[in-house]
Amino acid sequence: MTKSAVALKPTLAQTASPYILTFVLSLLLCSCALQPALTSVSTDRNKLLLWQERTAQLNEIRSWKLNGRIAIQKEKESGSASLKWRQQGEGFEIDIIGPFGKGTVELRGDDSGVSMQDAEGLTLRAADAETLLQKYLGWQVPVSGLHYWIRGLPSPKTTVETMLLDEQSRLSELTQFGWKVTYKRYQTHREQQLPAKMELLNEKLKVKLVLREWELP
Repeated sequence: MTKSAVALKPTLAQTASPYILTFVLSLLLCSCALQPALTSVSTDRNKLLLWQERTAQLNEIRSWKLNGRIAIQKEKESGSASLKWRQQGEGFEIDIIGPFGKGTVELRGDDSGVSMQDAEGLTLRAADAETLLQKYLGWQVPVSGLHYWIRGLPSPKTTVETMLLDEQSRLSELTQFGWKVTYKRYQTHREQQLPAKMELLNEKLKVKLVLREWELP
């Protein structure tokens, strides 16, 4: 399959955290549907025009429900969990079921803050995901992007180092926040092509994400 490389103009540089909750909290960060400008190194103008149309359509998806699974590999450790994710505008409900055999973790939030409750009933609250990660993990980690990545979009909040499109003008590979994101498979839901299988890789962590049973309003 031939791929075309596309670069995006930088905005604000951030980083990502190598931990399962960092990954999930990244999914929760909602932001306005900004579209970064495209600078092509390809001569395929038709593909770029299709990509711009696709970007506009995907940015209109602000609410959804889905079930899925995540698998995490860190050095010699690995684990997996089921994922139930409900998004309504800037409000979200995420249930992580059985992460590393630790029961269910419930994450709730909106633009006013984020809360997390573990299987033992411990609840933590914060104004934002970064603060919550600091309280729970002891790390001050800026997180953003995956709220867009699971829709097949780059985040408009930071630099895109590389971006590849497939023959249908869908994201094939993306490098952003220090992560390489590879789209392994797409699925069709209500005439929209949405990611079905993704792999995220940085220097310390590999995340495999299977997204299924998408439900759009």
